[in-house]
Amino acid sequence: MMSAAITRVSGWLAVRDIVSLLVPTLAFVVSVLALVARAAGWAETRAWVRQLDGLQVTLLGLAGAATLLVTVLLLQFWLLPLTRMYEGYWGSLRWAQAWARRRQVRRWELLSGETGYRTMYSRFPLDREDIMPTRLGNVFRAAEGYTQDRYGMDAVFFWPRLYPLLPEPLRVELAGLRSVIDLTLVSATFAGVLSVLVVAFAGAADLGLARTLLLATALLLLFRLLYLWSVSAAARYCELVRSAFDISRRTLLAACGVRLPATLEEERQLWQALGQLLYRGGVGEDLEGVLWFKADPL
Repeated sequence: MMSAAITRVSGWLAVRDIVSLLVPTLAFVVSVLALVARAAGWAETRAWVRQLDGLQVTLLGLAGAATLLVTVLLLQFWLLPLTRMYEGYWGSLRWAQAWARRRQVRRWELLSGETGYRTMYSRFPLDREDIMPTRLGNVFRAAEGYTQDRYGMDAVFFWPRLYPLLPEPLRVELAGLRSVIDLTLVSATFAGVLSVLVVAFAGAADLGLARTLLLATALLLLFRLLYLWSVSAAARYCELVRSAFDISRRTLLAACGVRLPATLEEERQLWQALGQLLYRGGVGEDLEGVLWFKADPL
């Protein structure tokens, strides 16, 4: 899975990612607190706040800030399973995967002509069997299949090895787009959860049917827009990943000490052999003699 093979460029980028996640997390927490305060009653909430002394207010503020920071740090660890969920890895929910995948297959089958090819290139894998249940999953799967189809490379396996060799500007741009994907997926999740909470608290908060429907619909629309934004960012991100393999894959071969191939067919065999060596510790009989290492200079 391409989205799992992500390396941050530097410490300041990791800090920037944490700060960027603070905004949607704070908005989510404030919205939930407002919903709870309305359910408890605004007058009762104000009365409770007024009876707090200065020390209690300070301690409450520090506890809130600490909770917010811990939540954001935990989000960093939940980003991978969250992204996998949006890609369509739904565990035992096979019926849901099958239903969603059929919808994506119908979209894939409607593509034809030059316009259809441009869409398929960036949004769908070439083979019908590789189609994922979601748009985001298909964008990443299309990028994974690109290197296999062109060069015989396993993109997921070789990406962590290629990434450190990329030019710094390209790595910064990749990290920036990765942050956009993370931010939009987290924000979409918060919007979806809030829509459920609005319906759940509608009675206690005395929102009324019209206001409940309006808020829930607006939040679900926001969820949809944020998800589509993440798909668009993922398409741009994956195009940069393709470019990285196109321009730097031979740099990786040189860094591994392997003799560079003279033809495309030799290169495809070489990547298969190198992948077997690194992953399994040996090369299959059908690829013996393909992998040659450069001799160390005297």
